[in-house]
Order: sequence, then C-alpha cells, then structure tokens
Amino acid sequence: MSIFSHNIYENVRTRTIVLHDGCILLHPPRGGGPAWALPGGGLEPGESLADCAAREVLEETGIRVQVGRIAFLVEWIVPTYTAALEPGDGPGFGIEVYHYARPVEPLAQTVAEHEGDMPAQWVPHAEVEKLPIYPKQIKTLCRRLADGLPVPDGAPSIIGRIESPWEVPETDPFA
Repeated sequence: MSIFSHNIYENVRTRTIVLHDGCILLHPPRGGGPAWALPGGGLEPGESLADCAAREVLEETGIRVQVGRIAFLVEWIVPTYTAALEPGDGPGFGIEVYHYARPVEPLAQTVAEHEGDMPAQWVPHAEVEKLPIYPKQIKTLCRRLADGLPVPDGAPSIIGRIESPWEVPETDPFA
C-alpha cells in the first residue's frame, strides 16, 4: 500500500476474515515477518471490494469464499496517527476494508500462493489470542467467537498504528 499516492488502487485494500467450523483462515508469518495475517490485497480497476476480497482469498489460499458484510475498517493516517513504513512527503492515507466470509462447499485444501511459502491454516478461534497477529483486533474477535458470542454486527472504524503483533487490544471494538 502506498499511503502517499492519491491513487485509489494503491490506497484501498481488502482483508478477509474467513470463518469455518470454529476456525479462522490465517497465513503463517511469511518472509521472516513476525505476524500471522489474514488473506487480502489491493483493489483492481473495475472491481468491487467484495470481488477483491474473494479474488485475493482464492489467489492466496485456493479457497473459494462467499463474502459477507464488512466487519471493520482500518484507516492509516500519516502522520496524524501513525508513522509511515515507507518514505513520502506530506500526509498519507490508506484504508483496509475487512470482510467476513465463509468458504464455498466442498471445502478445498489450502495451497500456498508462492513457492516456498507455507499454505494458509485453519486456526481454532481459541488459539488465536496466543499468536502474534495483525491486526490485533482479530484476537478480540476470535476470543468472542470462542466464547460462543455471535459475529458482531456493524463496522467499527479502527485507526491503524504501528505496534507489536503480540499486543492484546485494551478495548473491545466489537462490543
């Protein structure tokens, strides 16, 4: 994501919360990165947010999904709320749109997008809180689901900050 660009196709990304049978679909840390992550990526010209979410999950995991409602939004506002991860002048803005999704049956086995990567894994909700994960709010969501609470309604907006993926949120954005 280039938060210093004013091109929508560089500043808007989707991430997809794929839920199935008490588990969430996550990528193990890649390329020496420290955190587990949701499938997702950049919007392409002529594509809706839901189309982008479904395409990215399929490309990255081999799983076809039915995309549901928006779970939450993460805004990256530089320098007001966070420092930039890339060089740039002036203010920057990016947004990640998180959707809920369910796999289309029959459920395929996950595959890696790139040779040498580990494929995405189905992680039980109760185990997610122990993982370094981005964004950390996924820990709260999975804890709620493990406790038998329903998928939250609404779409909270979360201000993105660069922080440790080991952190646990201080407040519950889904309450």
